[in-house]
Formats: sequence, structure tokens, C-alpha cells
Amino acid sequence: MKVRTPLGILLAASIAMTGCSNNDQSVSTSTDTGEVTTLRFSHFMTATDNINTEALEPWAKKIEADSKGRLKVEIYPSATLSKPGATYDATAKGSVDIGMQAQGYTAGRFPLTQIVELPGITNTAQQQSCILHKLYDECSGIINLDSC
Repeated sequence: MKVRTPLGILLAASIAMTGCSNNDQSVSTSTDTGEVTTLRFSHFMTATDNINTEALEPWAKKIEADSKGRLKVEIYPSATLSKPGATYDATAKGSVDIGMQAQGYTAGRFPLTQIVELPGITNTAQQQSCILHKLYDECSGIINLDSC
């Protein structure tokens, strides 16, 4: 699957900051098809941003379709549910269910992910995304740039 540069940057910037909470505040309603759980997704980009319209909204629709309507994702763009620098904490505390924020807003908090910010480590956003994905998958701290 080919990743376009803006999506690669998004993934590199947010992979360590995205979270899902086990939050009892999620909105649940009973319908003819069973329980519906509504997850609140907070991010800082505008509603018209390409990442929101081309990635996040289709993803939310796919979640709803794949769950046969049991899961619904309500997207709150433009920092309407949590401030950009507070989205990680809001997600961890359960104020939101899913959050996305730029890596720079949590500088020093996740030092291993900051490896991609070091000079000479990467040449492209795709490499940064690949490195962060490998760190996430393997949690080994050993990075083979040749495979990125």
C-alpha cells in the first residue's frame, strides 16, 4: 500500500500519541440491532483538512460498517473536544475515547519516538513513519534503516 506524504507525516507525528480509552463515558444507546457504542475522536485539524476528509472520516465510516452499526465514531475536529497539547492526557483520563495530536506537543514525554527528530536519521516522512511503526511493533529499540 502506497502512503502519500501527508499521511506519512500524520502517522509519524501521531503514532505514539493516539490512544483509546476504556472509558465508561462513551455514549451507548440501545437499538433494534443491539447496543451502539459511540466513541469520541478528538483532533486539532480543521473539518475540511484533507487528513480529516480523506482518512479519518472514511475510517470512521468503515468502523461503523464493519461493526454492523454497533460502533460509531464521532469526530471532533478543530480542537473542539480537547486542546491540541492536551489531547493525549484527555484520552488517557477518558475525557475523549480516541485522540490524535502532533508529536511535538508531548516533547520529552515519549523519548523513544523522538529518535526520528534527530539529524541524519531519516530523509523522508515515509522513513520516519516506518521507523516509528517498527518501534511500535517490536519495542526493541533496534532500527534497521535499510528496510525503511
